[in-house]
Amino acid sequence: MMWEWVHTHHDDLQALGPLATIFAALIAVVVTGALGIAQWHIARAQKDIAYDRLKLDLFEKRHSVYKATWSLCLALMPSNKRVPYERFGQWQNTLSEAPFLFPASVVEFTRKVHGLSFDWEQNAEVLESENLDESIRESIIRQQEKIPKEIGRLRIMINAVFEPELSFRQLTRRR
Repeated sequence: MMWEWVHTHHDDLQALGPLATIFAALIAVVVTGALGIAQWHIARAQKDIAYDRLKLDLFEKRHSVYKATWSLCLALMPSNKRVPYERFGQWQNTLSEAPFLFPASVVEFTRKVHGLSFDWEQNAEVLESENLDESIRESIIRQQEKIPKEIGRLRIMINAVFEPELSFRQLTRRR
């Protein structure tokens, strides 16, 4: 019975062939469009993730400069009984990254701290010399006494200088 129907409507079924091709092409267009939109959403999400990762990496590098600045200031405070000279080089190297990470105001601040710590270190090395003239020794000691006072003044300003660049708002701000 089924074969009779097919033989009877053979011409009608042949007319459906081009219609089936058009229908298949429309389905392919819809599926391709849906896949394209899905890819676009994935690409946008990847872009947002990459941007957030960049902000986080920048924050981590900036925070390490902040920690190095804070550590140098604490190390040179008059209340500190032992100045950790072995860490000075590491902290000073970290401070030297500031121009690549911060605006000019923060860079100027880190350069002051770096300069004072470098002066402290150099003076300490000179004072260790046994063949040092007494007047030069006294002059260097006077310079050494001024450095912790200046560092103390700068330490009070650290948070105000760094806060705009390290705030949570900095991380959550969109382009």
